[in-house]
Amino acid sequence: MAKLDFLIHSIAGSFVPARQLCLNCGGQGKVVSRKYVVAALRRCTQCQMLYRTPTDTPAEAESFYNADYVQGLTTSLPAPAELAAMKAAGFAMMESDYAGFAATLKALGAAEGSRVFDYGCSWGYGSWVFAQAGFRVKSHEISRPRRHYGQQHLGIDLAEDFDGFVAANRGSFDVFFSSHVLEHVPSPSVVIAKGFELLRAGGLFVSCFPNGADAWRKASPDSWQKLWGEVHPNLLDDRFMGALLHDRPHLLGVSPFQITPEALDHLAGSAPGAFLLNDLAGYELFVAARKAD
Repeated sequence: MAKLDFLIHSIAGSFVPARQLCLNCGGQGKVVSRKYVVAALRRCTQCQMLYRTPTDTPAEAESFYNADYVQGLTTSLPAPAELAAMKAAGFAMMESDYAGFAATLKALGAAEGSRVFDYGCSWGYGSWVFAQAGFRVKSHEISRPRRHYGQQHLGIDLAEDFDGFVAANRGSFDVFFSSHVLEHVPSPSVVIAKGFELLRAGGLFVSCFPNGADAWRKASPDSWQKLWGEVHPNLLDDRFMGALLHDRPHLLGVSPFQITPEALDHLAGSAPGAFLLNDLAGYELFVAARKAD
């Protein structure tokens, strides 16, 4: 969608009261920033999520991510020769560092052979890297062209019906992982809850996404402002994740970070609340939590 189309879309939606409500919980939001006058970023007074208004209808969201969403190598489907070169390099040229994510999962205690669910796998390059790192990987992707490419060219084991898969496989995974996905879905809280359903006792929820924290907004206001809009209808931050995970210990940090012994002790403990890996003044926010035994 071009900027003009997004502006027209925003003008039309601004007259629909229901499209000013938070899709995550249905709550009211207070404006914290604006674009093009008619597009607003709001903080939900109930769940604390930052969300863009007017919101998209389910049909608009499905059409956008299946037909219009373009994000460089993340969404481009490489030709066979290009794919072979990318595999030989371990997909090191991708924006998301899945080799680094695999190392982080191991630092958090996920051993080789652990079952990992990769939610929002695009065309499967990250799932492939996880498999090369020794994990047993199941994946999900909303985009039909990208998931079919991953199945055909990378042998990705995909669950096409996410809700049905969760219902049939509760408590069977060691890790639920997502990279730069939750900011796109209508209700991140629902996805996160289903992720915890998939986890066994002691399993890990791990995710990263563009950082909406005030620390990043103060450090780089222009970069922060670019994080929300047409492509990113949500902007997740420490305040939202803290409210959602208030009853369990969890880690928060921005890339790059280190998993320290103190962080592992906090994650394994029973005291709820966040352990900060660093000062959150960076582009990519990381969160990890463990399902209670």
